[in-house]
Amino acid sequence: MKLILASSSPRRRELIKTIGLDCDFISPHFIERHPLNFESPMEYVIRMSLLKSLSVASRVDNDSLIIGSDTVVVYQSKFYLKPVDSDDALLMLKSLRNKSHEVYTGICLISMGSKKVITDFEKTIVNMRDFSSEEIFQYIESGEYADKAGSYAIQSDRFNPVESISGCYPSVVGFPVCKIAKCLDQFNIKIQIEQINDFKKCTNCELI
Repeated sequence: MKLILASSSPRRRELIKTIGLDCDFISPHFIERHPLNFESPMEYVIRMSLLKSLSVASRVDNDSLIIGSDTVVVYQSKFYLKPVDSDDALLMLKSLRNKSHEVYTGICLISMGSKKVITDFEKTIVNMRDFSSEEIFQYIESGEYADKAGSYAIQSDRFNPVESISGCYPSVVGFPVCKIAKCLDQFNIKIQIEQINDFKKCTNCELI
C-alpha cells in the first residue's frame, strides 16, 4: 500500500519521516474553512482533515492510503486558526500568554482500494509561559508565526512559548503520531515509535 501525506506542512512531513515510513507528499488543493455554527473543535479538525485527504484523492493510485491532518487552537471556546497578518498574531499571542488552552488535531485516513475511512483526533492542554511583549514582537518580526494555528510553534527554539503540556507533544506540532500509529495498525501497517525523542515530552501518550 502506497502512503500519501496530504500536506504541505514541513512539520508534518518531518514527523512522518521520523517513524520510518516510505511516504509521498502531495499538497492538498484546499482553502482553509472557518468553523461552522455550533461546530465543536473535534468536529472541525476532523472535517478539515477529511477535506484535505479528499482533495488529493483524484491524484493518487487505487493502492494508495491517504493521510490528512489539521490543527486548531482553542481558548475560552474561541477558535484560533492561522493568523491573517502580524496584527492578528499579536492579539493571539497576547491573549494566550500565561494562560492554558487546548490544541485539537484531527486525522483522516482514506484507503483508495477498500474505500475505508478512519477519523480520529487528539486533544492536548497547553500551558503558556509568561513571555514578555518584547519577546512577542521579536517572534513576530522573525516571521515564524505565519501559517501556524494560534500563531506559535511549540518546537520553536527562538521563542519557547510553552511552559508545560498535558497530552501529546507531536499533536501540538501538528501530527499525533501515536494516534496515526493506531490507525495504521487497522491497515496492517506496523510501526515502532518508542525512539522518537518528541515522545519524551508527552505526558499521557501510549507508546506503541
